[in-house]
Amino acid sequence: MVNRENVGFAAGNNQGLAVARGEYCLLLNNDVVVTSGWLERLVVCAEKNQDIGIVGPMSNHVAGPQLIEAVPYDTTSLEGLVPYAADHALANKGKVKRLPRVVGFCMLIKREVVEAIGGLDERYGLGNFEDDDYSLRAVLAGYGSCIAMDCFIHHFGSRTFKGAEIDYQDSLEKKWKIFKDKWGLPNQLPYGESWEIKEVIRGGFDAARHFVPIVKLEESGGLTVASQETAKQELSLPLEAKDGNQGKSRPAQSEAGSDYLQTKGDTSMTKSNEPVYSPETEDTLIAYMEEKLQGPVNAAVIHNDLGIMYCRTGEHPRALENFMAATEHDPLNSDYLKNLADFYYSIMQDSRAALAVYKRLVAMDPVNTAVLTILGHIHLAENDFGEAKTYYKRVLDLEPDNTEIRGYLENLESTVAPVVSDKQKDTPEALYNQAQQLVEQGDADTACRQLESLVAVYPEHALAHNDLGVLYYQAGDKEKSLAAYEQAVALEPQNLIFKKNLADFMYIEMQQVEAALEIYNEILAVEPDDLETLLAMGQVCSLLGQKEDALHFINQALAVEPWNADIKQLLDDVEAGKQSPEARLSVEEMYAQAQVHAENGETSEALTIMKELVDSHPDLAVIHNDLGVLNYQTGELLTAEYHYEKAAEIEPGNTVFRKNLADFYCVARGRLEEGMQIYVDLLEQEPDDVEILAALGQICQRLEKPEDAHKFYEMALNVEPWNAQIRQLMDEMKHAG
Repeated sequence: MVNRENVGFAAGNNQGLAVARGEYCLLLNNDVVVTSGWLERLVVCAEKNQDIGIVGPMSNHVAGPQLIEAVPYDTTSLEGLVPYAADHALANKGKVKRLPRVVGFCMLIKREVVEAIGGLDERYGLGNFEDDDYSLRAVLAGYGSCIAMDCFIHHFGSRTFKGAEIDYQDSLEKKWKIFKDKWGLPNQLPYGESWEIKEVIRGGFDAARHFVPIVKLEESGGLTVASQETAKQELSLPLEAKDGNQGKSRPAQSEAGSDYLQTKGDTSMTKSNEPVYSPETEDTLIAYMEEKLQGPVNAAVIHNDLGIMYCRTGEHPRALENFMAATEHDPLNSDYLKNLADFYYSIMQDSRAALAVYKRLVAMDPVNTAVLTILGHIHLAENDFGEAKTYYKRVLDLEPDNTEIRGYLENLESTVAPVVSDKQKDTPEALYNQAQQLVEQGDADTACRQLESLVAVYPEHALAHNDLGVLYYQAGDKEKSLAAYEQAVALEPQNLIFKKNLADFMYIEMQQVEAALEIYNEILAVEPDDLETLLAMGQVCSLLGQKEDALHFINQALAVEPWNADIKQLLDDVEAGKQSPEARLSVEEMYAQAQVHAENGETSEALTIMKELVDSHPDLAVIHNDLGVLNYQTGELLTAEYHYEKAAEIEPGNTVFRKNLADFYCVARGRLEEGMQIYVDLLEQEPDDVEILAALGQICQRLEKPEDAHKFYEMALNVEPWNAQIRQLMDEMKHAG
């Protein structure tokens, strides 16, 4: 691609963007030297962070947080660059730093960002501030930027300006004025001084002002030429006709008739109809389907196809909302369930939620080898080799000639557990690993005793003290939990995770606000951009009535993630003098209010409070359990299932939560075998629990196993021979037989 003259950084890159066809677009200066693995590290960083749209590297010559000063290699001859870059990558493997702007000398941009906001703004001429402008527009459209900390690229810097004999500083000042004028910054604001990004992004993305069209290239005299000014004259649609979310031209509205349920391309998700639609009509079809939902239609079909469309357009929260709605309207439709499970696993990367739905599919269709294979793969990825082998064996029973699955199974069968000597069994590492395994198996009580034994022998084991704090907290023993957290911090005061746990516990559970504030300050002294701590500080200061300090910390958090809508809302609330829910009421007070509403039959009010609580305290099992109850009462079965399972996952030793989950599986879902397995596990812990024995008897009856049912009823009567309800169940079974 050749231009007759220097068209500038933005225009030149836009020419490249116009012909680029990949999933990612890379803008790379001609005055850089890349290092081994650089591009892979940028892509890996982008793929691991779905909300990130732009990724940049670290470098020796760049402004802002991407700069590494005083690099140890020769920046002229580049001697020592290769080993330095390799050491840097190893030391910072997988580390990511979020920031509002990536410098344009090397920018990896997701295709969806280019489609949403267009190209670089050419008003900046030869260069400077078009990268700031692009990053800011990405933030407005909901995409963040970050640095792949393990990626290092050498940058000579300003070679274009030097070659063209341009005064770089003079150009910088001129382009700074253009940037200020465009974004409404004070005219007197000097270059280099900070400014409030929240004021700029408050209005959100406006396609008419922020979308920059990328012009299709024309061939002219053997030279490829393009110009935004020419393009603006040739556009058939005004900029106002651009989609603010996607940056694509809207087609004229048309009646889609019966063919509106359509998808395009190869996808694992099941469509409701087969015809193909073009990308240009997606917005129209979505609007048409949303409108159709208001009338008498098959809502499950429309929600399912809306889920697929929103997935294609990258609006994942709305996709999830519609997939869940489809399964709630038609809970026995395997296609809709498969779409939901695939979305959880492939898009949300939530293997636990995906597992729950895939298992429902297998319960409905036990010979579905595709789903059985997926379940095996998920368990294999989670290192749950026993479960993986179980599912692979079921596939081979159905498909004996499946060589791929046979290979997986043979590899698992040949896996031998490492031999551990008696001496190794008593090491603190071995004892700690045993405790972890017990937690994973759901045996929190034994894990707690194991850790107590560990710290009795090795009192300096800080991690064991920290984990004891977690287990004590889950068991409801706040006093022991606090002591364990404090001991962990005393042993390893530099460990920020231990400090966060202690500060959060003091703030949320003990209401010791001043003590928590002191610890949060210590964390920020080491990690000034720690988002969780900045938000906690903002809320604590708000609680104490220190509005200016609260705004300071929340603004800092917004600078770290300027696209975060929750932080923006928190900032607006504090500015308006509103206190966060945590500041108004304690967890106990809010929970008590919800219970009162539930007892009075005010389910909607109870749900509102419980949802607020679970958003701020996602690890409180009792809230998840109660949300399961409330959602079940309102018929929201999929949501109820999620919360029942979450409660049992957080506190696997809680008998009530596991009973509720088992009852839900049996009564609401018809998943009798799964419910029965939970009850059998509970019976091992509580062999004389009449409620469990009765439930097992009833399940056996439904499974047409009268002998087993009779056995469980007799066991219940041995415990409570006066129990008339059990005798009635036995009599009914005899008469039915």
